[in-house]
Amino acid sequence: ILTCDWSSDVCSSDLTAFSTAPAVRPVSNDTTAINRKLRRSVPPFTYNEGCSERGFVRRRSFSIKWHVAILGVLIFAPLLAVQGILSYRIASSEREALENSVTALAREISDVIDRDLRAAQSTLLALGTSPHLETGNIEAFHAQARRVADIFPGSVIGLRAPGNRILTVTVQPFQSNLPQVTDPILQRADAQTVAENRLVITDLYTGAVTGRRFVNLQVPVVTTNQTYILSFALNPSYVREAILRERFDPALVVGVTDKNNTLIARSRDQDRFVGRPVSAEFVANTRADSGRFFGTTLDGVEVLNGYVRSPLSGWIVAAGIPTSVLQAPLRRTYWQLADRKSTRLNSSHMSES
Repeated sequence: ILTCDWSSDVCSSDLTAFSTAPAVRPVSNDTTAINRKLRRSVPPFTYNEGCSERGFVRRRSFSIKWHVAILGVLIFAPLLAVQGILSYRIASSEREALENSVTALAREISDVIDRDLRAAQSTLLALGTSPHLETGNIEAFHAQARRVADIFPGSVIGLRAPGNRILTVTVQPFQSNLPQVTDPILQRADAQTVAENRLVITDLYTGAVTGRRFVNLQVPVVTTNQTYILSFALNPSYVREAILRERFDPALVVGVTDKNNTLIARSRDQDRFVGRPVSAEFVANTRADSGRFFGTTLDGVEVLNGYVRSPLSGWIVAAGIPTSVLQAPLRRTYWQLADRKSTRLNSSHMSES
């Protein structure tokens, strides 16, 4: 750093001031000549220790490592930010697809169950035209009904008369001395079938003859002399088989509940949970015909439930995806970003080395 005072014609590069030659004022406007003259008159400057104490400041310089590191940050930081935004959007899209998939799965399974119920309804209507019912030959009708029941494994076809009288069931040899209907669910369904003269699909009940749980489809059969209630009882395992016909991730759990909020079938732990009432939380969140909500399963797993109510049976089919599976895309994105950031930092460090 060179300081010159033209008023006194003195320049200093150290504490020692020196006088220039007798000042000769330039008479020319040629700045090039003036600068050349100054360069000849000023001795070269040499930096000595302690210059900072005498008013000279040494400029701090960064190492090559620092320059490489700063360059790496300037290059990779925007790339990481863009990549993070894109990855987050992709993960959010995956999560939204998973959320939509549970409702779609519930709807598909509900449609499968409804098709099976309609097939059973058609069987009942065809069986109800049997001439043995018109003539009152219950024993002959019993033999015919047993052949039909064999087509649907685990099913039971029954014939009852108003007043809770059981006339015949296909799981027993024909006999006239059968117990009466005692389950209140079935009693109400019988009364509704006769009063409304239409198909009724019951809630889960316990059979008086077998002592096992069933759901019933039943139709009225009106003959010249008698009105019968013809029923097609399905075992809960039959409903579960309808659930498992649809392929889905084993991490998901699917359940079917009746209008009485009792579990009819479940994709996992069927024997453990069938017949149990669902939680109050589930009931409160399934009042509409379809929807989604976060809840907890009967075995304590936090899930996002998608549900659909069948217009035919009134049953609710719900599919639940664990929240751990639902959050997996975001977690995977975070780990990938962290891994890539670590890799680039290591590469930058190796470059510096």
